[in-house]
Amino acid sequence: MDNDFLTNLCNDMFHTAFPEREEMTQENETKKTQWHPAFCSAMKLELVGNKKDLDYISEHELNTKPIRIDLLVIEKTEGVTIENEIGRIFKRHNIIEYKSPDDGLNVDTYFKVLAYACLYKSQASTVNGIAAEDITISIVREQKPVGLLRWFEEQGCEIEQKYKGIYYIRTNFFFDTQILVLKELNPEMHLWLTSLSKKLSRPTAEKLVIRMNELVEKDEREYADSVLEVVMKANKAIFSKFKEVPVMCEELAKLFEPEMKEATRIAETVGRTEGRAEGRAEGECLGEIKGKIELIRRKYEKGYDAEQTADMLEQKVDFIKDIYQLLQEHTEYSDGEVAAIYIEKNNENR
Repeated sequence: MDNDFLTNLCNDMFHTAFPEREEMTQENETKKTQWHPAFCSAMKLELVGNKKDLDYISEHELNTKPIRIDLLVIEKTEGVTIENEIGRIFKRHNIIEYKSPDDGLNVDTYFKVLAYACLYKSQASTVNGIAAEDITISIVREQKPVGLLRWFEEQGCEIEQKYKGIYYIRTNFFFDTQILVLKELNPEMHLWLTSLSKKLSRPTAEKLVIRMNELVEKDEREYADSVLEVVMKANKAIFSKFKEVPVMCEELAKLFEPEMKEATRIAETVGRTEGRAEGRAEGECLGEIKGKIELIRRKYEKGYDAEQTADMLEQKVDFIKDIYQLLQEHTEYSDGEVAAIYIEKNNENR
């Protein structure tokens, strides 16, 4: 495949992956990356060998309102042993706190997670319906929490590095606890989790794209897409260099093939629009809106709210909310039909 063609193709793919990237404002650059959905997807990929034995709850209701923080509950089928070393500690109920690269981790974080675990236990339908010995706590962070580990030692707790990057904490409290240091994990064994970084190396980025292309199952590809989207956004400089490497351009071409086919089809349809200038303008507008709706629909179906989708796609929140409303009202409509309705409503309001 011609190198110039591949470079142009990569440019097109990056435009598809990052719409209006060139016009990104400083305000958009400083918006917080949505790491938690990517972490949940990474955990599902890490533990894919036991996916039939695990139930994931990304926002568990404690008290009257859902906790909207980096909290994940994984419920495990009784009697099953998890293949991945990350889950070897798991029991029936597993509380997991993820701290993004921008977040700190200290003793107060630990007590907060401990409080969540206690609340979780107390909300069983019967007295002691969830036994304390059936609950584990996992705290996950890229960097090693030196201060927190020191505090555990000062309290007389035993700390054992059970596996590389995985520390078991034997406390006087009820719940078995582990701390995962993503930076220390074996990247060959834990590619998905170790990729959750703002300082991704080029070799790891290449492995991530290649590994994603190797996935066959639809749900696994969707999880990987969630991880890759956040990682690409946090490491734009690394991924932009792929345009200079023909092999990686081909890998990206495979990865973005569905999006590129649709974008090409839309472009060809718009390009064939002939006649009056107004008609051509309307056709181009329809094609542009339809392309955006395709991306928005994916986020909508994955459960992202309007603000999160607006942040990831760098669109106005009001626009995303309008499209979300149309997707809710017209569940059977195609992207093109939703785009036509949106344009028609906009024209009526002018």
